[in-house]
Amino acid sequence: MDDHDRLDLGAHEGASGASDRSHDARRVITWGEFANAEPELAAFGAGRLGLPPAYLATVRHGGAPRVHPVTPIIAANALFLFMEPTSPKGGDLRKRGWYALHNGVPDVDGSGGEFFVTGKGFAVEEAAARAVAAQAASYEPAEQYVLFELKLSEARCNGYGDVTLPVHRRWLAARPGSRSFRRAVPSDAPHVAELVDAAYRPYVERIGTIPGPMTDDYEEVIRNHHVAVAERDGTIEGVIVLSVTDEGFLIDNVAVHPSRRGTGLGRALLERAEAEALRAGFDSVYLYTHEKMTENLALYSRIGYVEYDRRPQEDFSLVFMRKRLA
Repeated sequence: MDDHDRLDLGAHEGASGASDRSHDARRVITWGEFANAEPELAAFGAGRLGLPPAYLATVRHGGAPRVHPVTPIIAANALFLFMEPTSPKGGDLRKRGWYALHNGVPDVDGSGGEFFVTGKGFAVEEAAARAVAAQAASYEPAEQYVLFELKLSEARCNGYGDVTLPVHRRWLAARPGSRSFRRAVPSDAPHVAELVDAAYRPYVERIGTIPGPMTDDYEEVIRNHHVAVAERDGTIEGVIVLSVTDEGFLIDNVAVHPSRRGTGLGRALLERAEAEALRAGFDSVYLYTHEKMTENLALYSRIGYVEYDRRPQEDFSLVFMRKRLA
């Protein structure tokens, strides 16, 4: 298990700014990419947006807002809207791009909860995309309608006691050069395996064997466990595997690329794992490491982990440590 660097999933670094310059600095991504990063929040949002009408806000010339009822379509990993070619909101999207989209609520109590996204809209000319969107629509789009794809820079939700909300209620797309965290997907498996190999290989000579994480099948691990990755500009820098056992909430494996050691990522990932445990209702987390991985033992001790057991293996012992959470 381990390398002195562990993580959880969830909220992305990056913040929404008020100026066009700060908006332009923020990356926008497809609905499918958002759903990969935050599947629970995306599922909640799809449910809310699937009950029309929703309300689209665009930016007029001069900066004033414009709001229209719309019927969003989620298909082929994209968020679409059809509209008349003369629609003022379509003109806003073509000229300035930025939008906000909010689901409708049926009453003053906000029953069912609220979901909000913001980002940038793009006209779609491809016939194949139009066919997919038209087939998924709850109505028959007229031939003259123009299709737009809405890409996302932020999503969030809220509720008022009548609905179960996602664990992570807000997501922000990462700015270029910033680090973000997301749930791992199957296509990440070879990149995760490569990172784990780089992180653990320096220990092979010291401990005299191949660490277990270097032999794992990461397609299977991602399929059967909670795995999250830390990435920057599309490159995975860290990974963590979390699970629940008879002993509690386990930080099962964590690795940080050697080039990112000393940057605080290890501690940040541990803190995220601890926050995830609290959200899941646990009052402690535990982990284990090889007795010769002394750097890990020192780090864990510094941040509040206490040894509670040493379990002999064939020719070494695993050190088990637990941290009580506030």
